[in-house]
Amino acid sequence: MQKYIEELESGDRRVANNWTIVSFSLYGSILAGLLLYAAVEQNRDTGLLAADAQATATAPR
Repeated sequence: MQKYIEELESGDRRVANNWTIVSFSLYGSILAGLLLYAAVEQNRDTGLLAADAQATATAPR
């Protein structure tokens, strides 16, 4: 059965708080990394598309 943090003893509450901090830190850093990767890749793809469009526009006929 689930116990809320207020129902825990002080030692168990400290462990629960530490696990909460570790969990948020771990998943937060993973999320930040994914967002950073998505931002970098989006900018790189945009640059490649712009270069491709410019090359197509200057191609002789």
